Amino acid sequence: MEVPLLLNDFLRRAAKLYPNKEAIVDGDNRFTYREYQERCNQLGHALLALGIKPGDRVCILSPNSHYFLESYYGVTQIGAILVPLNYRLVASDHEYIINHAGVTTVLVDYEYTKVVDDIRPNLTSVVNWILAEPSPNAPAPAGWTDWDNLIKGAPTSSTPVVEQDENATTSINYTSGTTARPKGLSKYVEQPSMPRNVPSTGSRRWNKPPGNARNSRRWTTLSSSTLPAIYSRSATTLATSDWIPAFTICWPRRLV
Repeated sequence: MEVPLLLNDFLRRAAKLYPNKEAIVDGDNRFTYREYQERCNQLGHALLALGIKPGDRVCILSPNSHYFLESYYGVTQIGAILVPLNYRLVASDHEYIINHAGVTTVLVDYEYTKVVDDIRPNLTSVVNWILAEPSPNAPAPAGWTDWDNLIKGAPTSSTPVVEQDENATTSINYTSGTTARPKGLSKYVEQPSMPRNVPSTGSRRWNKPPGNARNSRRWTTLSSSTLPAIYSRSATTLATSDWIPAFTICWPRRLV
């Protein structure tokens, strides 16, 4: 009997075995694996309520943040395909990628809403405009739906199961278009590739709790995202980090 190894299996496993272990450190925000999974599930339910179907393209334009990490699992668990946008590209490249990929929903960090608003009239396939705004008191600009308000009240349980296999596309990553237009590359999780990624995913350090008990030291695994997530957080690397499980530090955006 063959059991497919799917991207969302990794977070489900981590949340089941290590629900109270810290998964993400993003500034003042800290999330355990249970909380991480619940937010991903809420995003999935919210996208379903918006009418997103398997195969639909959802893009994320964001620097390193917990929103970026949540987008991978929240989007792919419902069978939709994530299109990460490189925030260092110019607006015309964003416009080309969004239209070329046929994106129907954009997830955008608060610093980049103006970039998207400037090209909004040309984004003919987009129907949902979602803003990732970490400040709870900041109002969403006109024409945008606040991410946290969108998922508030959505179920924290898993979304309905979507039939997928290991060759199902989970994301389409575009090149930077150095010599021509950006080109889309389909990514999927393939079981044989996972073990090769485990040794290079994070770094380990010793933690020694108080006391002199035997075997008191234990490993803590750290996945430190120093590069922009658009470069370093492919679906395979993300899944491997959660399989260990490591906790991910999203370094301040000004450092990347």
